[in-house]
Parts: sequence; C-alpha cells; structure tokens
Amino acid sequence: GGRASRYLDAQTTALIDHCVCKSEAPMNLLRKLITVLIILVTVAVGVLFALQNTVLVPLDMLVYTFAEKSLALWILAAFATGGMVGMLTVMGIVVSLRTALRAANKKVTKTNLELDKLKNSGLKPVE
Repeated sequence: GGRASRYLDAQTTALIDHCVCKSEAPMNLLRKLITVLIILVTVAVGVLFALQNTVLVPLDMLVYTFAEKSLALWILAAFATGGMVGMLTVMGIVVSLRTALRAANKKVTKTNLELDKLKNSGLKPVE
C-alpha cells in the first residue's frame, strides 16, 4: 500500500507540475506583450508631449540656474528622475525584506531540526 501510494503521489505531482508549467507560458507571453505595449504608449505620449511643449525655459535650483531648454525636457527629466528615485527606494525595501526572509527561513530550519531531534529522542507526548 505505502509504496504504491508514494509512486502515485509522485506521478500526480509530476503531472500537476507539467500542467502548471504549460499554462504559465501563455501568461508570461501575455505579460510581456502588455509590458511592451505600455512602454510603447509611454514613449509615444512622451514624444507627443515634447513636440507640443517647445517653449524654452531656464531651470532655477536656488543656487544654480541651468541654461534654457524646452519645457518638455525639464518635465520629462523630472519624471524620469522621480521614477529612478522610486525604483531605488523599492530596491532598498526589497533587499531588506529578502534579508529578513532569509533570517526567518534559517530560524524555521533550525526550529524544524530541533523539533526532529525532540521527536526522535523518545520522549512521550504529554496527555
């Protein structure tokens, strides 16, 4: 009984894994297509915005004044800078969360090893 059920469980698990992998491929393709579409629309909007806002303006940063450039350039540069700062912030958060996850996983592994030792030590359960 036990050997056959383990074999069937392994077969079932392999079949489920195979089916899940097959169904993920179209989703990955769809995700890539949507990403490319979003990037293309963003670039198109940026180009149209730049073509419509050609007025030259200087950028005054309190202690330094930059030369006159098109209004669209300054606004798109601010947008890009904000995006980069946001991505760097998120990367810092992700790194700290991964570090915390790694520490928690080590603690779980250590606890599981300790639990296995206690199970195998021959102690009787308390009733």
